[in-house]
Amino acid sequence: MPSSATAPARSSQQFQSFVTQRRYRGWDFWSVASVVFVVMAASSAPSALYGLYQQQWDIGTAGSTIIYACYAAGAILTLLLAGNVAEHISSRRTIILALGVIGVSFLAFIAASGPGSLGAARLIQGIGVGLLTGSAGKALANLHRHRSSKSAAAVNSAATSMGIALGAVSSGLIVEYAPAPLLIPFIVLAVLSMLGLIAVSVIPAWETASSRPARTWRPRLLRLTPDSRHVLLRVAPIVTAGWAVVGLYLALGVEMSSTLLHTQDRALSALVILVVQGFGGIAPMLLQRLRGPNRSR
Repeated sequence: MPSSATAPARSSQQFQSFVTQRRYRGWDFWSVASVVFVVMAASSAPSALYGLYQQQWDIGTAGSTIIYACYAAGAILTLLLAGNVAEHISSRRTIILALGVIGVSFLAFIAASGPGSLGAARLIQGIGVGLLTGSAGKALANLHRHRSSKSAAAVNSAATSMGIALGAVSSGLIVEYAPAPLLIPFIVLAVLSMLGLIAVSVIPAWETASSRPARTWRPRLLRLTPDSRHVLLRVAPIVTAGWAVVGLYLALGVEMSSTLLHTQDRALSALVILVVQGFGGIAPMLLQRLRGPNRSR
């Protein structure tokens, strides 16, 4: 009988063998990348709508900031407490679960009747993004042609940034030129999310069955090894500062741009988010090319 010390190593070897023998299909990799793009586009879509919500429910700048903070809180808490859920139900099922939660958030946005329900919709959306973030990176690395975690991370970062950029701009265009601007963005995103859910559902399993039953999962704080903790402490200030700037633009960027440019054109104001996040999406791909191909995990 294998000891408890050797069991995890053997399970890891079986998983690596399974992934290595699995036939590469580019469609699988780009399906997951597309899901990341759509979900992150959904996360920025409300940015161009805050002005309409302010007019409809008399929400001030502080209220808009708190509503955005609900989204951030949902994503962060999910990552901290449920970051290991993919180890129990697999990355594939976690992505499907995340898309289901995102779908519920769209219904909450459509049914929102005030600041409180809008904050709840953002909170649910943050939970869905947290679930996806914790599993999509691992899925992309496993589905990559060369099993390259760095190349997959570059695609993941690009899909995240470009999704945020185009989600805000698309929402701004709908506000300016389409009817029912508080309804149409979420209907379109719901359809795209459903297509993504179907695409991921038909991907052949890329992981072996987990040795940890789903019923054994419990919310718990993410635990780091000493080496990981050392790296985290070094990069945390940089990552925090970078995403703090992104959060500022997503929460207040459209309103600030409207004031500074003396315009009520939401599409034009949303271009600020496009510039910030657009270059953020291009940068990882350019850096990946400068480093040269990396085929190691």
